Amino acid sequence: MLSPAEARGCRVRLEAVEREQGGPLRGALRHKSRPLFTWLDAVGHHQVILDAVEDIIGPDILLWSSSFFIKEARDPAFVSWHQDATYWGLSEPDVVTAWVALSESSSESGAMRMVPGTHHEQVAHQDTFAHDNLLSRGQVAGARDSGLLVRGVDTYHYFDWLAWAYHEGHLKLDELITQQLRLKQVNGGFAGMAKGNVVRAVLLLN
Repeated sequence: MLSPAEARGCRVRLEAVEREQGGPLRGALRHKSRPLFTWLDAVGHHQVILDAVEDIIGPDILLWSSSFFIKEARDPAFVSWHQDATYWGLSEPDVVTAWVALSESSSESGAMRMVPGTHHEQVAHQDTFAHDNLLSRGQVAGARDSGLLVRGVDTYHYFDWLAWAYHEGHLKLDELITQQLRLKQVNGGFAGMAKGNVVRAVLLLN
């Protein structure tokens, strides 16, 4: 939505604020920060963004929230599968989120993913309070199917969505694998994950 130059300009201003604060934005400065920064308010009124939102919900637009979701390099923080309308406690999913990247958005950098079609109805969420989850209560969407744990979050919350997305061809799991490991290589795989060299590995048991 923003041109590369506009995105760079916003990032430069954001990093200037972080330098003034003595480090990455924390707490209240990450949420509802639009009233504090005129350059962020300008993003919320960017004509390209407004036109895209109007195409979905019409011209009666209220900008009621703004947040930074910032992941520093090699930060274990993550955002679990969720629906914004449910996460915010809204009764209806008649809301639009304009997600604007201020840095390169790629698979390698952990770009946001969406499951097509899941915006039509709200699903129940559960609070996990997982330590590294950037959501306020570690909310995750979906139903309880099993008891596996990954990165401190119960993956049973994701199975409904993930299975549906995989079978419909929306989730290219095979393309996400960065390395295949034999059982005898598992310790090396964990070491690689700790160094950031392995993103998504599959353990082969045959």
